[in-house]
Amino acid sequence: MRIDPNLLFVPSKAIRKEKEFFAGRRDLILEALDEFETPGRSLVVYGERGVGKTSVAWQIYELASGDATLMRHWGIQDSPPQLDHKCVWLQCERNMGSIEGALLRLFLKSPDGVTFFDRFPRVFRRKKIFESLKQKYKIDLKVIGAELEALSKGVRTPNELSSELLDKEASIRALFNEVLAEIKDDDEYSESEIVIFFDEVDVLPVKRGIGSLIKETNSARFVVVGVFDNLEDVIEDHPSVVRKIARCVVPGLTNDEIDWIYNRAEGVYEGQLEFDQDFRSMVLNKAHGFPWLVQSFGHAGVKNALKSGRAKSGKLVVSKEHLHTSIDQLIQPRKEERTYASLREILESDKVAKHQVLRIAAATTGRVTLDEIRDQVDGTMKRWVEDNVDDLVKLGILKKDSQQRLRFEDPIARIIVQLHFEAVESKA
Repeated sequence: MRIDPNLLFVPSKAIRKEKEFFAGRRDLILEALDEFETPGRSLVVYGERGVGKTSVAWQIYELASGDATLMRHWGIQDSPPQLDHKCVWLQCERNMGSIEGALLRLFLKSPDGVTFFDRFPRVFRRKKIFESLKQKYKIDLKVIGAELEALSKGVRTPNELSSELLDKEASIRALFNEVLAEIKDDDEYSESEIVIFFDEVDVLPVKRGIGSLIKETNSARFVVVGVFDNLEDVIEDHPSVVRKIARCVVPGLTNDEIDWIYNRAEGVYEGQLEFDQDFRSMVLNKAHGFPWLVQSFGHAGVKNALKSGRAKSGKLVVSKEHLHTSIDQLIQPRKEERTYASLREILESDKVAKHQVLRIAAATTGRVTLDEIRDQVDGTMKRWVEDNVDDLVKLGILKKDSQQRLRFEDPIARIIVQLHFEAVESKA
């Protein structure tokens, strides 16, 4: 049987319907669903970039909509009461400008069939309602569709639209609430709980307004997903709304969850495929718990092993040599990007202080503080730690959060640093 890596891994997209690929996060998701038992409770799903927030949010969406497939995969027979909420989903994009631009996009048709327009067709077929709203708020949804088209063609910039939408903020919020009221007044939807998912909110140029939106909306709840350091960053415009919000902080995959991904892949081709222990150990060290890296390494590892041929036993063994090739393939397209060119220049230079900062950050699980770096650098370098950290932050190599903790902006940069110093040590 020909081994197909596409049947084993999903490296390039969030997991929604392909629940058999979804690893771990069981307690996290069950706790999030428990929060839906509290009337009016909204949810903020946050964590580092690439840690799997969107996949987690999609599983919450599916379960909240009444699809219990994931529960069955988990072997939960006596599952919590099945929910049947009306969920809508919007992936935020920079060209939406602000939370107001995102709200307007909910009124338009989507390719995935997950906006207000798609989920509540009875309401959106009533032309008289929208003519009335147009007269009242001076907002024509057909014109909005044309505006978005202009943005996609580069005719207008997101900041130009942001400015206009902020001028219309009160009207857009009122329009949003009236559409919600029309939905709730419809006999078919009147008993339904409405849950609005906003994914990747952090990409909006203007983020102000999320807290007040949650505070002022009584006929729907929200699930806000994004890269935030803490909940307060999301609701800074209305901090008191914190009592209406539950936190869902998405961590990296555990070692057991990573092993589960590879064990599952082996099970698909039982007796014909093996990820050896050296491969698995190297993935644990390099992937840093990021699901997309675990999936990418597995997918590329299988492809590279297939190119080198099966072992004499007839079993395809994926080894660390195949992973080395996979990492090179992952890094290669990024080499000419400005941030990675800067990183490579630093690593090839004699900038010892920056080398020490990068080495410590790459060896640390999670985030590292300035004090922790100072404790580990050579004595003569301690006074220059902050300046060198600031330089690395300006270059986009490291990122500093509101608590002054540091991490790599992109996990690929961390891998590049690790490989560099491993090579240095092997030559010593």
